[in-house]
Order: sequence, then C-alpha cells, then structure tokens
Amino acid sequence: MNINLGVRLFAWSIVILIVSVLVLTFRGLYPLELKYIDLVPIRSFIHPDSSAPDPPVREFTLWSNQDSPEQYLRNVLKVAAKLKKAGVRVIVVPVPPTTTLDLKTQDLVRSIGTYNNVVFGDALKTSPAFQNNSEKELDAQDNWWTEHPMNNLVDMDWGVSSARANSRSTLFRFVPNQYREFTKGYTVPDVALQAVKKFESIPDNGVITQHFNTVTVGPYRVPVWEDGFAYVKAFIGPYLNDPIYAFTAPMGDSLRYAGQWVRGREQPVTDSTWATLSGKIVVISWPFMTTGAKWQWIAYGRVYAQLIGAILMNRFVHRYNQWDLAIVFLMIILAGALVFSVRTPLAVTFLVIAQGFVLYVAVWLFKSHDILYDPTYVLFTLALSTAVLPVAKMSHERGYYKKQFEIAEENAALLEKKMKELTNQKRKV
Repeated sequence: MNINLGVRLFAWSIVILIVSVLVLTFRGLYPLELKYIDLVPIRSFIHPDSSAPDPPVREFTLWSNQDSPEQYLRNVLKVAAKLKKAGVRVIVVPVPPTTTLDLKTQDLVRSIGTYNNVVFGDALKTSPAFQNNSEKELDAQDNWWTEHPMNNLVDMDWGVSSARANSRSTLFRFVPNQYREFTKGYTVPDVALQAVKKFESIPDNGVITQHFNTVTVGPYRVPVWEDGFAYVKAFIGPYLNDPIYAFTAPMGDSLRYAGQWVRGREQPVTDSTWATLSGKIVVISWPFMTTGAKWQWIAYGRVYAQLIGAILMNRFVHRYNQWDLAIVFLMIILAGALVFSVRTPLAVTFLVIAQGFVLYVAVWLFKSHDILYDPTYVLFTLALSTAVLPVAKMSHERGYYKKQFEIAEENAALLEKKMKELTNQKRKV
C-alpha cells in the first residue's frame, strides 16, 4: 500500500507543481497580489511621536468649487508666487489630464514655469482613471509610455506621475526612470526624482543613473526591484498636515488662504506661517485631478509628499519574491511528505495552520521590518495541496480497503466452498 500511495501522491504533487508554476509564471492571481497588506492595522503607519526627523516636503491643498483646469492653473500661478516669496525651494505642480492646449493655457503654464523652482507632473497612472487600462496593463513595462503634459509645445521641467497605491494607501510604488515620452521617445524620470533633483540644485543636464537594481540621483539611491518598481510604506507623520491651504470663495474666483485647525479654531495665516514652508518641497494637491467623473480616492499631493519624503529619508520597502519558485517546490515536497506520513485529518490541520503561519509572517515582516514578501502564490500552492493531496490519499485508501474487502470476501467464499467439500467427503465415508 505504501509504495502505491507514495507513487500516487508523487504524481499528484507533480500536477500541483505544474499548475502552481503556470499560475506563478503568468501571474494568474494578479488581482490578489499584495492584498495581504490590508490586514496590517492602520495605526502601524502613524508615527506622531517618532524621533525620526520629518522630511522637508509638504502638501498644499487647493480647494475650489469648479473643475476648470484653466482656473486651476490661474490659482496655481497665484500660489506659486506666494510660495516663491516664502522661500520654497521646489513646487510640484500636477497638470490635469483634461487640460487643453489652447494659447491661454500655454501662457499660464509658461508663466508658472518662470518661477524656476517649479516641476510639473502629469496625471497619476491609475485605473480606471487613466485611459481605462487595467492595473495589470499599467504594470506591463511595454506600456510604460507617457505624453508630455503640453504636447511638447511648452518648454517645462516635468516628470511622469507613475505612482500607484493599494486600497488603503499603506503601500506606494512608482517607476523611477523607465517611462518614455510617447512622441519623441526620450526617457522621463518620475516627478519625485525631478523634484529631488531640483531640490539638490543638480543641473538640468545632470544624469539620473539607471543601474540594474538602483536609480541614483545626486546623493540619493532608489532601490528598484525586478518588476521595475520602487516600493514605499506609508509613514503617516505630522508633516502630512497642511500648514496652509487655499480655497476659492463660493461666489467668485478670489483665492483665500487658511491655516490648520487647532482646538476647533482655524489658525490665521501670517508671515511666520508661510515661513514654515521655507527651504522645503511643496506639492500642490487639487481634488479634480481625474480624467472623468470618478473621484480620485487618494490625493496627488498625499502620494507624492510621501514618495519624495521616502527618497530624501531613504525609507523604502525591500521586496523579496525572487525565491517563490523554490519555496513553492519545497512546500509541495513537505505537503506530500506530511500527507503520506500522518493521518489525513491531522495532515489537513497542519496544512491549514501552515497557511495561516505564512500569512502571519508576511504581515509581520511588512509591519515590523519593512520587508515586502507577497505570499499569494505560496498560499495558493498550500491551498491546492490541502485540497488535492488528502483527497488523493483517501481515494487511494478507499480503493485499497475496498480491494482488500473484495479479496477477503473471495477468500471467505473459497474457504466456505472447501468446508462444504470436506463435509460432503466425510458424509460419504
């Protein structure tokens, strides 16, 4: 029995291995990838009393009661003048995807660009807002193309907004330096790198160096993984609170400024309030940065304040999934040996516990050590082994005992026949 059972479990293990490798190779569980991060409590990302210094980057929210890109750019021009006067070193200005290319808009963009501390960014590459592409299509490196925000009609410092985020905004990822401009084909760095480059006063012709697993800009290094992304864990600190925000009056287009709310009271905006932004990078955030009616669930400014801060403070998540194939192979061997050697209910219990343990370790590594290990495909292999191998064993045992029972019945019938023959012989004697 043991030899036949071993052969059957080995055959099914080979089937599980083939299925697992195919699913892993073609990313068949893409919608489930990195979803485990949502299990991490949100409080794990809040650091109100952290001794680590805050990065020199702030968000500046621009609230308005209309979604006109032209009026938005007019407001940005006014805000940029204020920020320049306050001593802000870099202003990141996202250009709405609905911006037209008429002469008025071009003149506004040129006027904003005259403040030599401005870097423009295009729209976030998110689905479904961005050209109705799926997230998987956006992840494909063959699709890493973008368009100049003003179709190359205006000379401007700009970068691609390649950032993506998970459903709870606890993990950000971006493509540092692999997007290309659609019309002319030149490489476009992410706007976060462009902002850091201007922050460090690196000349426009300064090279952003692309290595196999690292992108270097000045003294800063960005780790890049096999999929082309750099990963950042949310670091929710006081620096994300807007010291100043601007809003348009309900009736009219006049721009007003307000400060933070403290103990239920809005703080006045004074020269000292503006001075808190001196020497920093300020990211403009506008609530209408979408291509359609669907509301952008995470603000542009909140994303890029954290990405730029991660580059400046070297706060990156290190991803380790290159050993998935070896781990899948090992898990199948261990699952097969376990099912073969112990009783089926106990084997199923151990396999279920193993799935929970793998998930727990992955969450713990991300939460406590900034290590990103996505267990999706290992869990799939364990779940498949749990569903298939015990059934195969029970099927074999059922067949084995059924055959043994049939043999026993045949032996009993044969024995009964012999007993009758012996009885008949004795009677004749």
